[in-house]
Amino acid sequence: MVSQPDAGLVTHILRIARRSIGRAPDGPLALNDVRQNGRRVDARVHGGDGAAWLVVVWFTDEALTRVESVTVYPRPEPFGGSPRGCVIVLNGPSSVGESSLMRAFAQDAHTPFACLDEPLLGRVPPNFMAWQDTLGPHVEGLLAALGAAAALGNQFLVSAAGIRQDRFESALGGVEAIYVGLDAPLDVLVQRQLTQADKFGGLAEESINVHGGWNYDLRIDTVRHAPEDAARLLAQYFRQRFHRAP
Repeated sequence: MVSQPDAGLVTHILRIARRSIGRAPDGPLALNDVRQNGRRVDARVHGGDGAAWLVVVWFTDEALTRVESVTVYPRPEPFGGSPRGCVIVLNGPSSVGESSLMRAFAQDAHTPFACLDEPLLGRVPPNFMAWQDTLGPHVEGLLAALGAAAALGNQFLVSAAGIRQDRFESALGGVEAIYVGLDAPLDVLVQRQLTQADKFGGLAEESINVHGGWNYDLRIDTVRHAPEDAARLLAQYFRQRFHRAP
C-alpha cells in the first residue's frame, strides 16, 4: 500500500509544479498522486480545465530541500489507433543516424510511435548477439509480430537492420508503410563510428552499399539535415501522404 505524503511535501511539490508547468499561482491545480523514492518525487497534477501532467522532481538529498531537476510530461490526447497501422522503415549504412532520427520523430509526434532499432523483440543474451547466426528465426518472429501489431492500429519506427525490403513488404501486407533511405558520405560515417564505442569497427564500410535493391518513398541526407530537421522532413511527408499529423 502506498503511504500518503505529508501536507508539507504536497505544498512543496505543488509550488514546484506550478512554476514548472507555467500555471498562474491562483489557477486551479491539484495533486492526485504523490510518490517519493529517495531523492525522487513523482506527482500527477491535474488542472481544472482537464489538462494533466506527470511532474518528476529530483532533489539533491532525501531531505527534499533543494531541487536538482524537474521534468514535466503533459498528458497526451488518447490515441485510438491508426486505421491501417503504420510502419516507417529506415534504411541506411551503419552510423547514418537511424536511432537519432527515430528519437527526434517520436518525441515530436502527437501520436505514439514505438521505436525498434534492432531486429529483436526484447533483450537477447550478449553471446547470442555476438553470434547472431545462432539466434534462430528471430527475424521472422520480429516481422510477424510487427505486422500483427501494426494491423491492430499501432505505429512503429523500425531500422531495416539488414533485412531486405521485400521481406518487410511481405510481412506488413495491408499495413501502411513508409520506406526511408538515409545517406551520408563514407568518411562522415567512419568519423561517427569512432565515437560509438558500442559498435564493431568496419561496420560503416561494410554497409555502405545497403541501398541496393530498395525503392524509397523518401531520401534524407543526414549530413545536410540534423536529426530534428530530418524528423521534420519525415513528418511533412507523413502529413502529405496520410492527411494527418503523425
